[in-house]
Amino acid sequence: MPSAKSVGNSKEKRYISYLADKEKLQKRYEMMLYKHSKAIKYIDDIEDTRTYYIFKYRFIDNYSWNKVAMKIGNDTADNVRMTVNNYLKRHK
Repeated sequence: MPSAKSVGNSKEKRYISYLADKEKLQKRYEMMLYKHSKAIKYIDDIEDTRTYYIFKYRFIDNYSWNKVAMKIGNDTADNVRMTVNNYLKRHK
């Protein structure tokens, strides 16, 4: 008589795998929302208007450094990037 090598069928295994993946994705999504809300709170506390908008465009709106520089006006990508670096050094 043949013996079964595993319990359950392939559909059950795929469904269990699906549920595990769904749970992992849900946890990742919740962590992303938490980090996003912390970033917004951090940026909202920036008093300098120019620096506030640089952070907002780069880290909330996800613009490239070049696009941030264009939105700010009369600046280069390196200048706005250095503004962020200097701000972060001063406000650890």
